[in-house]
Amino acid sequence: MPRCRVLALALAAALLLPAVAAAKPKPTFAVGAATEITNPPAGQRLCLGGYSDCANGGGRTMTGIRDDLRTRALAISEGDDGMILVHTTNVGFFASYKTIPGVGAYHLRQAVAERTGVPADHVIVQADHSHSSPDSIGIWGGVPPSYLKLMQDRAVDAAVRAWDLRRPAKVYLGKADGTGVRSLYDTGPNVPTDDVFLMLWAVDRETDERIATWINYSPHATVLNSSNTEASGDWPEWAAQIAEAEFGGTGIGSVGTLGREDFGEIDTDSSGAGRLENAVTDAKNRLRRLIDEATRAREEVPAERGVGVQTTYLREHIGQPILALNHLPEGTVNMGGYDFSLDRDTQPPFLAGTVIGTWAGAARIGDVFIGLSPGESFPQLQFYLREEGGVTGARAWFHLGATNDFLGYMVRPLDHYPQTFVEGAGYLLGCPEEELFSNTGIPYDDACPDHWTLMVSPTIGSHVSCTIQNAGMALGFTSATRDPACEPLTAADGVGAPPEKNAG
Repeated sequence: MPRCRVLALALAAALLLPAVAAAKPKPTFAVGAATEITNPPAGQRLCLGGYSDCANGGGRTMTGIRDDLRTRALAISEGDDGMILVHTTNVGFFASYKTIPGVGAYHLRQAVAERTGVPADHVIVQADHSHSSPDSIGIWGGVPPSYLKLMQDRAVDAAVRAWDLRRPAKVYLGKADGTGVRSLYDTGPNVPTDDVFLMLWAVDRETDERIATWINYSPHATVLNSSNTEASGDWPEWAAQIAEAEFGGTGIGSVGTLGREDFGEIDTDSSGAGRLENAVTDAKNRLRRLIDEATRAREEVPAERGVGVQTTYLREHIGQPILALNHLPEGTVNMGGYDFSLDRDTQPPFLAGTVIGTWAGAARIGDVFIGLSPGESFPQLQFYLREEGGVTGARAWFHLGATNDFLGYMVRPLDHYPQTFVEGAGYLLGCPEEELFSNTGIPYDDACPDHWTLMVSPTIGSHVSCTIQNAGMALGFTSATRDPACEPLTAADGVGAPPEKNAG
């Protein structure tokens, strides 16, 4: 070939290179959202989750619906990688149930994967843990298996619709000072609270129409106290409603490090029903203020770092008493016609002898980090990941409690565990330690919470935080510190994991 022709071809190729590079699509998020109502059929009796039982149709038996029960779904992708968040209204959704086959967060994830092609381990299932929502764990009387199936079917439908409704979007992040969260302890070491309020939202890239608003805040969903018997998702539902009213689209309110934290002070000038309504008004006003503050602080989340999820199967030995109820056959503990035993699956890989199998992990949306915890994390789990440098390189640190399973309270570090024992070891006996410690000089603040009773083990919190940290690093985040306990705690993570549909 003549030399001049070779040079001409090389020159033409060089001129074409910028055009080829320019043709490469710019990273762009695609976002969709959907909602399904999960109210029980008319006349179906449900127990509400929390405070006390509903034997003989009394106590905490649901008497009506204050706020429609809903499952809400958010789907987000960048290129070929995506995730779906499914948010349910119930006190906690187990990975799998012994009362009905094929129901639970694990099975829900597989069903979504089968219908969307999204890997099942990229589907995240979170409960709002409202104490005015159905008792889907069984401690307070439980719900009929048919209702569990209804919730799951609606959740799958919402997830599939959210995925199908995705459209090119811009994603924004806002933060606010959520001061007002109250610890259930009055003395150290479990006094500090997680007051960070986070909001992530997506708008149509062309029209700026709001697609979804996702709120993450730490308090327990217990604004509606034990006197309330009308079903509601509590503050996560109100946060979603406020966002939908202000901006349109679909709202989602997610609990964060809800372990030992409540919403905080309310107007106490009145009593009874009036006081309850004051609490609701106070909560909604705070939520509106925080949503507005987060909106003003908005910053766009770049899509270049994409979307990813790392879900890890882990195992932990049961070390606390209440979880032994899970071994009892259905109907062993019966009061007033209602079964009082945990409804979690007792077969491997969910339970093998005294070893529980569950999931923790992390997700990323651009440079936003999202920790996934299968229970009620104490805030120190988040402090380790955020303030102490367990996960670095993030724009913000979301934490999703009660996610992909529900295993009660999770405390870290280990030296914070003794307080939960001293304050609550006698919870099931009516807290006799209040009298025992009153004249001994031993620090005791009359808290008597159920934290020790409803905890898998002393090390579950440290284990979960280390697993979350590992998942974050697998997703491309970095770390500035490492708990020495992490290596032995996570050494067997992933061993014996059940199959996940379409897992990469």
